[in-house]
Amino acid sequence: MRILVFSPEKPYSGAESIVSVKFIRLLKNHGHEVVFVYHDRDFQYKSREDVYNIMSNGVGIENKILKNLSNKLKKVPLLNRIYLLDTLFWIFKAMSFGLKYNKKSNIDIIFSRVMPIYGHYPAFFLKIRYPKIRWVSNWSDPLPKVNAPIPYGKGLKGKPFFFEKYILENFFKICDFSTFPSDRLMLYYQKFFHSIQGKSYVVPHIVLDVKHTKKSINRNRPFVISHLGGFGLRSPVLFIEAFRSFNDMYPNHNIVIRFIGPSEETVNEKIHQLELSNLILVEGVLPYEKTLDIIQDSDLLMIIEAKMEEGIFLPSKLMDYLQMNKPILAISPTNGILNDLISNYGGGIIVSNSSKNELIDKLKFILENQEFIRNCKNEFDSTRLKALFSEDEVYRGLNHILSI
Repeated sequence: MRILVFSPEKPYSGAESIVSVKFIRLLKNHGHEVVFVYHDRDFQYKSREDVYNIMSNGVGIENKILKNLSNKLKKVPLLNRIYLLDTLFWIFKAMSFGLKYNKKSNIDIIFSRVMPIYGHYPAFFLKIRYPKIRWVSNWSDPLPKVNAPIPYGKGLKGKPFFFEKYILENFFKICDFSTFPSDRLMLYYQKFFHSIQGKSYVVPHIVLDVKHTKKSINRNRPFVISHLGGFGLRSPVLFIEAFRSFNDMYPNHNIVIRFIGPSEETVNEKIHQLELSNLILVEGVLPYEKTLDIIQDSDLLMIIEAKMEEGIFLPSKLMDYLQMNKPILAISPTNGILNDLISNYGGGIIVSNSSKNELIDKLKFILENQEFIRNCKNEFDSTRLKALFSEDEVYRGLNHILSI
């Protein structure tokens, strides 16, 4: 089957692009001919993994003049909007490539992936031009942004711009299928886009079937809890405060925290204020391949979610953690997808992201159960959880769409 994928983020520029690369790899591993179009820019994250395999059929679209102007004028009011011209250029060139590729090879199916949202535009125009080509749009975050759950947006009561809502409604009407990484996100979309009901599916993120040599456990080293990625609204401040209290109660503990990702001033200030710089290590952004090594060297991997009434997001970092067979510490809403998964399939522990006392209690529990955690015993065994996101399991669900 000939498949064209529009995914603006260049590999391996961040979470969205890493998810897309894994998706493309899954399609190729099952014998599909895949070409993907991305926005070729310079990014902070880089990796050689799969580059020759994945990017051999990749098409990077870039206008260096617009890119340079965007960089130079990004702090100038009004003129900083020139990045929109760069976006329009990409949409036009991506659509032009799609037209040429279809004339040459007869596309069977188009996948468009976000974020950013403009990844859907070339697919939208190609579907209008060639109605018989199937189009599957993927949605990893709520749109319009104003309708994202609080604190990311104003929830279902938010009032989006007319044009944004109009475009999204047309996307959903014209595309053949819409996919979402979690059932909760899919149901959230269905609350304000009724046209996707009956043609929406859950296609979760993928845990690659990659074998890793298990390192021997050095029980004399500190017990390491690591968090990978940025924070933003997923603030670790409550956890840091709980860790300070835990440290006061158990001054001889052996737990060390590692934060790998963009440095954030409020986080650094809190760590310094509470005199935890020797126990909470902020290590900045690292290449994707290096983060996999850090996961392997850690004992427990942390996910922090924003305070929401319902956790509808499936964090992509969960797949990297599971790929290395590591247990999870999920600091999440009690009503949410991570709570559902860990409660039903094991693989770690869940704790409310609203209670400092619960966090202290869980840190005490971790201190007392380090051997079970390091050996992935009992509730820390991630085997069943990992199986949900295996390549075979995800493709089984995806194949239903491909075969219709």
